[in-house]
Amino acid sequence: MRYPMLLSAALAPAPFAAALAEPPRIVQAFPDLGDESIPPSLTEILVDFDQDMSTRGWSVCGGGPDFPATGKPVWRTARQLAIPVTLEPGRRYSLSINCPAALGCRSANREPAIPHPIRFTTLKDGEQAPPPLTPALNRAAITRLREVIDQFYSHRDLRVSDWEGAFVAHTPAMEGATTPARFARASPPRRRSRSRSWRCHCADAGEPDRRSAFDCKSVKKTTRPR
Repeated sequence: MRYPMLLSAALAPAPFAAALAEPPRIVQAFPDLGDESIPPSLTEILVDFDQDMSTRGWSVCGGGPDFPATGKPVWRTARQLAIPVTLEPGRRYSLSINCPAALGCRSANREPAIPHPIRFTTLKDGEQAPPPLTPALNRAAITRLREVIDQFYSHRDLRVSDWEGAFVAHTPAMEGATTPARFARASPPRRRSRSRSWRCHCADAGEPDRRSAFDCKSVKKTTRPR
């Protein structure tokens, strides 16, 4: 069933809260922001939160041709929301978990979750998913990413005060990424929002037909030498 604007159900927030809690965040979703080559046979979107949630409400926002046909969301656990979907081949889809108009995804303490956009594309009929990235390929991309940030990123010292510490914290997830989009989401944020991570890809020098997770040309277009 297609909902034209948003899918939402929530109890009215409690008038008083015992304490102002940290708002919930989505730690992972599948599919997530920027994912490609998603099988059109996928029947649900899974969303995982960083804390226990109220299972008595939810909000899935969106509209227009990119909004997938959805069923009623179901809380599988206090931290995982499953959204039934019907997908078609070769399509781009877009939705958001919570949005300014609907904040039904709330913690057990009734704090609304930070809105989280999800955009992905499905495989075309007969199209094969590309092979997954490897740790070796990702390590090479990390090295190149660090070089380009140092040489070309004009806001380097403005946006992140400790790049070395940021890379130490993010490198394990970046090395384990299996797709360029997951690499980008795992990388250190270049701005204050995690959704503004390095979202670019390139052909690996050793394997020109393979796509790794960083394109220095994309960065050069949007930055200037320091």
